[in-house]
Amino acid sequence: MITRTFFPWSGAGNPLSQLERLSRQLDGLTGERGPLFGWAPVSGVFPLANVTETPDAFFVRAELPGLGADQIDISITGNTLSISGQRAIPDEEGASYHRRERKAGAFSRMITLPGDVDTEKVSARSVNGVLTVTLPKSEAAKPRQIKVKTN
Repeated sequence: MITRTFFPWSGAGNPLSQLERLSRQLDGLTGERGPLFGWAPVSGVFPLANVTETPDAFFVRAELPGLGADQIDISITGNTLSISGQRAIPDEEGASYHRRERKAGAFSRMITLPGDVDTEKVSARSVNGVLTVTLPKSEAAKPRQIKVKTN
């Protein structure tokens, strides 16, 4: 008790340990497992994607391991990119799972881009399970250099 009086955050009174306990209980309800602090929690979002920007284009890089080009559907409407498809994981006959973290089934991911895109020039390429979608900016969205005139 003296420890608790001088250090109220130690022992059972530690708010972080209480949050960790709550996280474990919630994980038990959803079947997902991920610590609240220290590592990134399991998000359930597939595919994971990075969006980057240069002065001329946006780039979306999405992780799609094991999927061929014929299994991925990409569409663009305005400034929203849609990546969808079907991921199948073959079941091994007679095998029992000890851990099953990879999910199978249909997926769909909508990514809103921060600017307008020239939809006629969009291209996509998949290398080593990483899909790279290049989305050139529309002329109106590109930064313009304005020259200052003097008298």
